[in-house]
Amino acid sequence: MKKTNIIKNIILFLMIIIIFFTIIALYNLGYKSFFKSDYPYFLNYSTHTVIEENYLPEYKLNNTVILKKESFYSENDIIVFKNNSTYKLAKIKDYDSLKYYAIDKNDNFYYINESNIIGKAIINLHGFSLIYTLFTSQYIILFMIILTGLYFLLTIYEKK
Repeated sequence: MKKTNIIKNIILFLMIIIIFFTIIALYNLGYKSFFKSDYPYFLNYSTHTVIEENYLPEYKLNNTVILKKESFYSENDIIVFKNNSTYKLAKIKDYDSLKYYAIDKNDNFYYINESNIIGKAIINLHGFSLIYTLFTSQYIILFMIILTGLYFLLTIYEKK
């Protein structure tokens, strides 16, 4: 009986965490579908997974970066911007009323329209990308159904 309660409590705890991430996954899916956007925003915040080692030692492959959409970006801000069909991290070096001028770690220089800027990097989560991607994918919903089934099976077993 006590083992069943411990297992039920662990499953309940996992279910609460997964419900939180399931809500995020459903929101992201709806936002991307409705707005035809690669980056879903919630209160001007979004996330970016670093897919190449393209800037600074602190932004490594598979880091998750929390971005904030701003109305204005300053010199030395680290931003994520759309460059053709990819997204890159770069540091703003200068700006005028029409464009931002940014440079990446390889000293490539970019002229960026404000509309191509996804957001400013405000938090860098090291090594969190795999967990975040897993927990915000559509597969988490299937995992949630399995956990819910296990929880109810243990409840029925406990009552016998």
